[in-house]
Amino acid sequence: MAAVGQDGHREYKRRHNIVYKPREEWIAVPVPDAELPREWVDAARKAIENNHRTSSAGRRFWELSGGILYCGECGWRTSTHSVVGRNKKRRYSYYVCSRMMLHGKGACPQGRLRAEELEMQVWEFVSGLLKDPKRLRTGLDAMIEQERNGMRGDREAEART
Repeated sequence: MAAVGQDGHREYKRRHNIVYKPREEWIAVPVPDAELPREWVDAARKAIENNHRTSSAGRRFWELSGGILYCGECGWRTSTHSVVGRNKKRRYSYYVCSRMMLHGKGACPQGRLRAEELEMQVWEFVSGLLKDPKRLRTGLDAMIEQERNGMRGDREAEART
């Protein structure tokens, strides 16, 4: 049975069952050359190999979870949190500073941020970068140079990256 939401549209609750195919059944799809050196791609894959999987929390896909979003005020990681509205029909989702969750409301002035608004801001920023490859290349070159300068001539560290 479909419920009618506050915006007049029907809301359906669906169950999903995900079955992963064995790697032998995967079909390779060729990707056009992005003109990135193979070493950069390998380094990026190595950098994210231990990242946490994003949380779905059973209700919603959290775009910025998995340890990638940090509080802009205190630098702690954010946690995901959702609350049900007063009319019990709408759920509000937030990214909350873990420091505040652990030590109470006064622990961090940032507090919580509405997930919908923050995710839209992040997407606009990222898609803007992706639409301007020259800007992206300049930023990547600057980051690589910073990383190299941070190694202070340590040849062994450079060889590991």
